[in-house]
Amino acid sequence: MIGLGSRHRRAALVFLAVEIAFGQVVVTHALVIAGIFRRVGATRGLDLDGSFAITSENDDPSRSGPELSRLSALPGVSAAAWTSRLPFLQRAIVEQFTTGETFWHMYGTPSLAQAAGFELTEGRALAAGDERTTPRPVLMTQALASAVFKDKPALGQVVRSHATGRDMQVVGLLREGSIMPMLAASARNLIVEAAAPAMARHLEYLVSVSPAARSRFAAAAEAALGPSAGFRRIETLRALQERRQNNTLGTYMVVAAVILMVLGVVMLGAIGIASFLVAERMREIGVRRALGATRGDIARSFILENFALSTLGLLAGTGLSLALNQFLVQKWLSFAVLDFQHVFLGIILFWGTGLLASSIPALRASRVPPSVASRSV
Repeated sequence: MIGLGSRHRRAALVFLAVEIAFGQVVVTHALVIAGIFRRVGATRGLDLDGSFAITSENDDPSRSGPELSRLSALPGVSAAAWTSRLPFLQRAIVEQFTTGETFWHMYGTPSLAQAAGFELTEGRALAAGDERTTPRPVLMTQALASAVFKDKPALGQVVRSHATGRDMQVVGLLREGSIMPMLAASARNLIVEAAAPAMARHLEYLVSVSPAARSRFAAAAEAALGPSAGFRRIETLRALQERRQNNTLGTYMVVAAVILMVLGVVMLGAIGIASFLVAERMREIGVRRALGATRGDIARSFILENFALSTLGLLAGTGLSLALNQFLVQKWLSFAVLDFQHVFLGIILFWGTGLLASSIPALRASRVPPSVASRSV
């Protein structure tokens, strides 16, 4: 490898390493942001293709009973329920037990869990009259049961809401369930509770439909519900999820633009510094060529030097990224965790950028004839 030489040369090499280090910090956290938005629509336990969401512009809760009866009678329907909120709509508020665990709440008529596609693993489903019982019977996800009761059996246990002081008794356990994006640590902590339809701007239903009847369900439901003066939307939960995620496309484009801009800046800086080093080392290159070094030897020297500097900068940048990410996770964004994939992808990007940037000046240096190089100052 060609020596470091003058103070200006050492300063240029240090600047390149620092530039790569800060580039690694920016790129890895841009990848973290992209990962966060990728998880915005992710939920657990829902039957995205078999459960249909129906939204109707009507605030008369007395209509829910007849409408649910008509929906339940349609071919292929196994469960239909009114719900106070559909998944993905961001209208839920995190709640807390008096024991400190946080959870999300889903209210609806007793068949709500079945209509959403949640799988009951222990206990019983909610039944008519549960909305009037004290303590209130609820279904709880296994993740929440493990957090609240540890190794104790959850069925029959009573827990109290910190906000309302209301007691809830666990009558059934769901394998998985979430209605909010998988950003918060408590996203899998879900309670499903029976409730009577309430006055709201929309009447919202979930309907579980068998595979054979899904293609015809929207038309059949529209006909069964009859003409309406207001707006009505009938779609699968997957379609609802995708519609809610469409606004994240702009974020992905911004993240990609930031990454490309950082890589471009680093590449230009690497090309400029490598060109400076070639111009400053003309005599040194000439001496090596005169002593028998081939063009390949000269090119490899510059490429290996850039690779070593890139690695040094990436090691420093990875350390800074991990320290910064730990601070962010502890202080503000508990879900913005930097993982190995982000770090590895950043390393690959900068190694590739460094190799490409150093190749151009290295090839130019290898083509300088010994006679010309040895006369350069």
